[in-house]
Amino acid sequence: MYVCQILHLQEELDYEELRERNLRDNEQFFSTLGIAKAKEQLQLSNKKPAKPYQKREPKPKEVLPRRQSMRLRRIDPEGQPLPPEPEPVMLVENLHPRVPAGPLQMSDILDLERNGVEENHGPIVSSVISTDVASCESKSSLQSSNLSLELKKMQITTKAKLCKDRLFSVALHPSSTKVLAMAGDKWGRLGFWDIESKDQETVTVYRPHSRPIGHIYVPPSDPHKVYTCSYDSTLRRGDFERGVFDELYSVPEEEDDLFRNFDFLSPSTLLLAQFRGDVSVIDVRSPSNKADQSYNVCDKYLRTVSSHPVNKNFFITAGTNMQVSVWDIRKLKAKGNKPLHALTHGRAVSSAYFSPLTGSRILTCSSDDTLNHNNHTGRWLTPFRAVWHPASEDVFFVGSMKTPRRIEVFGADGRLVHEFQGEVLSSVCSVIQFHPSRSILVGGNSSGYVFPFM
Repeated sequence: MYVCQILHLQEELDYEELRERNLRDNEQFFSTLGIAKAKEQLQLSNKKPAKPYQKREPKPKEVLPRRQSMRLRRIDPEGQPLPPEPEPVMLVENLHPRVPAGPLQMSDILDLERNGVEENHGPIVSSVISTDVASCESKSSLQSSNLSLELKKMQITTKAKLCKDRLFSVALHPSSTKVLAMAGDKWGRLGFWDIESKDQETVTVYRPHSRPIGHIYVPPSDPHKVYTCSYDSTLRRGDFERGVFDELYSVPEEEDDLFRNFDFLSPSTLLLAQFRGDVSVIDVRSPSNKADQSYNVCDKYLRTVSSHPVNKNFFITAGTNMQVSVWDIRKLKAKGNKPLHALTHGRAVSSAYFSPLTGSRILTCSSDDTLNHNNHTGRWLTPFRAVWHPASEDVFFVGSMKTPRRIEVFGADGRLVHEFQGEVLSSVCSVIQFHPSRSILVGGNSSGYVFPFM
């Protein structure tokens, strides 16, 4: 073993000596050829001398002429100039202009597009005129004791399209012998429907306004007249005996002062809620077309006004300032008024009404969903306005976003009392109204339809 190791070491030494001798021989051979010198010269010739840095001057851009078609250059194919074009005339068309001021003949403002024939004017006039004060002021047959049973008996079997567009208000004529429904839509149409007539599809539509009709009311003491207020800043009264829509009060159109709601203080005087935050006292007998008094009560927009059913000196307002305010009309001045009391909501209030008998309660409807009731109707539906049962201060009605579609009835304690449903009711009823003396409820939707429960 020892001898073998020595032999291997000797072999490694002989290999190294041979390798070094070969390297020397190769180096001597390449030196005779001059390869190393040629390589060095080639490397030196490839190196370029360094130039000092010089800032490059930008070359001026050549501005080319703009290319235009012959049409833009106003020349014809032969190169001849064309005659100058006439100056454009800007036409701004108002598709819904404000109706003329002053009285309007009912026959002149019939919406023939909806009615189809002009003869529909006569039957509805006859229906309204045939009602008398006794039938409208008769003692209500509604009783709170059997209210639950009466609500369950009410069913829906029909519907009718009273207006072309979205409804902003509905009402029922106070007659106890006829069932006349009314509805106001987005573009000032006012539709009438005799629900119990033989031809239930026949309606009569007028256009006394040019913007949404926010409120409709027929006084029981004067059943041949219908009062309406509109976002077009006008308050009108339709007189079916004279066949005229009179203008009771208005402000200039450019003020854009939406009239949303009104309530009567007496048979001849009403309170009008205006968008700019004012309430105005209007004498409906006055020919002046002016307000007796106007009081600023809100720094934002008003939506409803409601007078106390017993003491007419008190009224409440609701609006976008998220408050329901109680006022004493005897203490008001033109500006700088403060309410006697204010109830604050978390969001804008769409309506507030005194209870119908004693006024001891106030029913409000707001987007803050206080009752855990979904009031988020969105931009395409009219905001809900909850209304009292006319013979009870413990029950109120409101539209619903639930499916199947329905109108809900709640108790004053927030308990769900009843739900009006039916196959005919297929959409959300944002605006509703209960008959003052009969068990009849109507709801209106965003397509102009009215749904009666009787």
